[in-house]
Amino acid sequence: MIKISDWIENINWLDDPNTDIDAYCRKVEEDLEFDLLDKLNHWQEKGFVILEGVVDHNLIDELLTDIQFIKKYRYGYELGVEYQGQQGNLEDFSQKQLNDSGIKFNSIHNISRAAEQLSLTKSVCDFLRHVFKDSPVLLQSL
Repeated sequence: MIKISDWIENINWLDDPNTDIDAYCRKVEEDLEFDLLDKLNHWQEKGFVILEGVVDHNLIDELLTDIQFIKKYRYGYELGVEYQGQQGNLEDFSQKQLNDSGIKFNSIHNISRAAEQLSLTKSVCDFLRHVFKDSPVLLQSL
């Protein structure tokens, strides 16, 4: 059984409103492609950040091509999918459902090199390493 006190003691450092982000950033000596102080403050306040211009547009095109191929030949892949709260395998869904904007492909990085590379974009990983004070790992890319 998890106690609330255990949870509170183990919250992410940015979830603590008393965190001194300025002090943390002053200790960071690496060159980053973004303003770490600005991004960490935004993350703490809003829960997300936008890292503009860090993704290779060719990889996005490759991923979109991979997704079209996977949807067209859905019977040849084992891929977890979620559609409107329903979980299943790729082959369990119709072409119409797969083309809906509400579809989620779980762990697509296991069959798409582009998805894997996009998920491991250097600047994104650099930022998340500071958010979690640990190396990020790729799990269930959506």
